[in-house]
Amino acid sequence: MPGKKSAAPNAAKPKTTAKDAAGLPPHGKSQKNHLKANDPTSQGRKAICALTVASSDSGAGAGIQADLKAFAAHGIYGLSAIAGITAQNTQGVLAELYLGRGLLTSQLKALSQDFRVSAIKVGLLGTEANALALRDFLAKGSFGDAPVVLDPVMCSATGHTFLKPAAVRGVIKLFGKAFLITPNMFEAAALSGRKVLKFEDFLEAAKTLISSGAKNVLVKGGHLKSEPKDLLLTQEGQVVVFSGRRVKTNNDHGTGCTLSSAIAARLATGMGLVDAIRHAKEYVANAMEQGPAVGRGHGPLDHFYAFRDRPFARLGDETGLVDVSYEGHAKD
Repeated sequence: MPGKKSAAPNAAKPKTTAKDAAGLPPHGKSQKNHLKANDPTSQGRKAICALTVASSDSGAGAGIQADLKAFAAHGIYGLSAIAGITAQNTQGVLAELYLGRGLLTSQLKALSQDFRVSAIKVGLLGTEANALALRDFLAKGSFGDAPVVLDPVMCSATGHTFLKPAAVRGVIKLFGKAFLITPNMFEAAALSGRKVLKFEDFLEAAKTLISSGAKNVLVKGGHLKSEPKDLLLTQEGQVVVFSGRRVKTNNDHGTGCTLSSAIAARLATGMGLVDAIRHAKEYVANAMEQGPAVGRGHGPLDHFYAFRDRPFARLGDETGLVDVSYEGHAKD
């Protein structure tokens, strides 16, 4: 596709380290530049903060829970504004309830008054009112120039439909506030009004979404019957194709939530868009391959796979700060 070449998507190219290859952010210059984002009055290690605005998944495989785990795995301090509560497990969604726009706005206000947010991930909002409340709050600029990654969640991995038509319209009205939107091929079809049946359909759908206000669009191809490929269309007209690897596993619950959160985490450190997507995709693939055997349906990912060889490291086993002495037995 013709269009002027821009260096924006890859503005930051940190060196690759062993930890980076494992799917975690490099703790180099890029991250250090963003440590000054928060200036707390209390003593402690400075941290990069990212916010997820989404709904709760009681099974903890997707939603707020997956987002916060992905943030933590990338060394990011995760904040959350909850839009709704879902009763679900690996086999399906039993019930859902969405909070009113007033409570959602109050959460956003509370966070903006006390934290410097370096990136925002938006997931399931549930209602048009919540989508508009978030749009209006972002319009105030309370979170500064933090990039917003919008994952337009419409259905669960088990096939449950979350959004009614009015809520879908609300999500579209959020496009103008998002730095990146990450629909899968079915969501891209619903949001663009185009047929998206094969990879060759991705570009036209992405163009339509750009014309609807989106700045950058990543159409995900994990549901393709052929090789899984994703397509990124940037606001400058650059087209980037990401060729992935097919992971044969039933641990696919929360992949979309985790991918968008991992991208947001990378952007929070100052990484460029293309590199952020590439690293996030590898992280998700690894987390799928090592997903835990829990539940009887679509299992979750292992967001902390990179730490499994030393599960208790830095959790008290090596500090030497606590002494234990045995004083015999108490007498009756």
